Amino acid sequence: MKNKTLKQFIKLLARWNLKDYLIFFLLIPSIILIIYKLPPSIKQSYFALNTRNPTIPTMFLSNYTELFLQLLEGNLIIYLLTIFFIFLTETDKKLFYTTAIAIFLIIPFFSSAITIYLYPNKISTGFSAIVSAFMGYLIYSYARLIFSYARLIFSNFSKKFSNSISLLAAILISSVIAAISLRIIIPSKIYFDDGQIDVYSHY
Repeated sequence: MKNKTLKQFIKLLARWNLKDYLIFFLLIPSIILIIYKLPPSIKQSYFALNTRNPTIPTMFLSNYTELFLQLLEGNLIIYLLTIFFIFLTETDKKLFYTTAIAIFLIIPFFSSAITIYLYPNKISTGFSAIVSAFMGYLIYSYARLIFSYARLIFSNFSKKFSNSISLLAAILISSVIAAISLRIIIPSKIYFDDGQIDVYSHY
């Protein structure tokens, strides 16, 4: 029984090629770690989002920036587990990649816009909005798997239209989960060269 289960897991994971694993399990975590290792003064000046004076670069980069080891470890562990379970359940690779691109490129601005509205005059960083968006996609992926019979509803529609609905649903659920995560903020203090400041990190 155990051998059969193990073989099934291997079969599911084998649907993804080496490039997929390198991108999501190596490249993305490496980017987060490289940014984390940058000097604090550089992260404060060019990566952290100052909600009182936001810029396009910091609205994007702050979502890939972690200032605290505990939050870095937590977010990376949750991210890797989420991607692992997505790889186990997702059968539509094109849908996943399209949604992933939207998560990596659009969610940072969506997350920052909400943060600016909710937390004025703060410094904000955190990878959790992106992680939460992938958790939202995982929920969608499982729901699509469990309720696969729902495809019958769209049997009279074109395949292209059905794919558009799937993509819209995936991005919508991912965005909602990401937005909810922004309500979970950990106030912390960090010391930079010019003194102590309050930092609000997503978790």
